[in-house]
Amino acid sequence: MNIRSYRRFIIISAAILAFTGCSSKKDSGEDAVAAVMSELETAESSAEICSSYTVADKKISILFNGLPDKDLLPQVIQMLSDGGISALFFTDSSDTEKRSEDIAEIVNSGFDIGIMLKSIDVKKAVEEIYNVKQSFSSLNYEPKYIMSDDGEYSEELLKAAALSGIDGAVSPVCTIKADGLSSKEDAVMLLHRTTKGSVISFDIVNENKDSAADSLINTVGFMAEALSEKGFSAVSVADLKDSQSSTEVIKIDENDKRFDINSYEKYVTDKPFGIQESEAKTEDYFNNTVFVGDSISVKLRMYAEYMRKINGSFMGNAQFLTTQGLSAGNALWELTDESKHPYYNGEHMLIQDAIAKMDVDKVYIMLGINDIPSYSLDRYLENYQTLISLIKEQSPNVEIYIQSITPCIASRTKIPTNKEIFTFDLALAKFCEENGYNFVDVAYAMRDENGNLPDSYCYDADTMGLHFTNDACQKWIDFLLTHTKQEE
Repeated sequence: MNIRSYRRFIIISAAILAFTGCSSKKDSGEDAVAAVMSELETAESSAEICSSYTVADKKISILFNGLPDKDLLPQVIQMLSDGGISALFFTDSSDTEKRSEDIAEIVNSGFDIGIMLKSIDVKKAVEEIYNVKQSFSSLNYEPKYIMSDDGEYSEELLKAAALSGIDGAVSPVCTIKADGLSSKEDAVMLLHRTTKGSVISFDIVNENKDSAADSLINTVGFMAEALSEKGFSAVSVADLKDSQSSTEVIKIDENDKRFDINSYEKYVTDKPFGIQESEAKTEDYFNNTVFVGDSISVKLRMYAEYMRKINGSFMGNAQFLTTQGLSAGNALWELTDESKHPYYNGEHMLIQDAIAKMDVDKVYIMLGINDIPSYSLDRYLENYQTLISLIKEQSPNVEIYIQSITPCIASRTKIPTNKEIFTFDLALAKFCEENGYNFVDVAYAMRDENGNLPDSYCYDADTMGLHFTNDACQKWIDFLLTHTKQEE
């Protein structure tokens, strides 16, 4: 270790000791904060954003964005304990002073406490972390998580948090109001639409004080019942992180502009992403293959069924798990009569379960056109990752191919637009390259020189403006047969 590194080590160690209250001399808050701020520019580590994780089991994490009212707290703790539910409560420096006994009860009951930031200004946040941690020193407990009102964090703040001994910054996938669940059925429906591995929050800071007792207790009770009924576990954020499926991620150079939409004048690329052109395969390549997708893939299935009346070996023995409205998001919902999951042999099934029952070697997935209106880009990729993991968990030997989202015609004005589709496609291509997934850029074959689906390839140009004609389906098939993974 050189002198400069040693000096940095001493400064950072002193800052962390001061923040944890373990310094051999009583450092002032100002000194501790100054030590953190002085190291920000050269800091390499950041607190992790905790929002959702790719997990195989039915696990979520639950948090409260404040402390329940003093009179409610014992009942909330008892309900959580009875249900075997881990929870993370957040507090700020003003609460730690006024409610030290309640905080001790939470900690002594085995629940975690995090720090609610009053400000996302970096220096003020560091001061808040310091003040709260000092107040916890007598409990022999050290908070490891922070949370902001909107779940947004700058990179500088994440670095400062790490220097202050914080492991994670929580950004909930969804927030439930204190009176947000009026029945167990509401809670069950929420779980149907919540991806496994998600962090969800109960909003008790903005609750109506007049109805706080009934609303919060009922909401927690309904959630506990739903978790038990649907076989979900509510675990700590740390346990959720430890349960995530591991994937080796390839870091892409930050100067690589291929995936930056601002690098393109039009929504079109000069060559496809992912698998490049290869020697054409014959149609028996599709033997033992299943296509997973939404209504765009439904049209491919219909075209295959039509062509098989003329040529029985068309597309080999390829099978289809396709249904209108399917998305990477709702593919992860619980199976219900109303869910969008496809049918296999007449049975409504989860995609991963259906694939496990099929004798298939290859899985081609095209999902996204229905995700764009409903999910953020990050959430879309997280859902895709979860779906891939679920498929591989049950069918570890299948080869998965992710297909890009195909464009719509130029005159379409509804969401999603071609700009949104292109943005998601660039991110999907990057996601596949980073994670080593097979990416087949079907959209490349379907775009005209301006990045639009030609009207001649669209059979519903007067309405939706995105579904394919038979000619477009044939072009899709031809592209797949000339863009196959080469044996290494």
